[in-house]
Amino acid sequence: MADDDQRQWKVLPNVQELAAAGRDEVPSRYVVRDHDRPTAAVASDDVTDPIPVVDLNRLSAGAADEAAKLRSALQNWGLFLA
Repeated sequence: MADDDQRQWKVLPNVQELAAAGRDEVPSRYVVRDHDRPTAAVASDDVTDPIPVVDLNRLSAGAADEAAKLRSALQNWGLFLA
């Protein structure tokens, strides 16, 4: 337990700090290694429906059908393409 108490915790930089620092390379902790990435075949087999697309122009104009599309995308997928 004493070792745990002595351990110094380092706060990792967030994206804004990395961008402000002018780094040209993405830190390795943010990169998914090739062998850990899903293949196109695996991804396409798992996804049966296309990812929902929401038109932000129509949404901001108050289009009720676009609002319904956004609501459905978030309830069913948890994400959408803009």
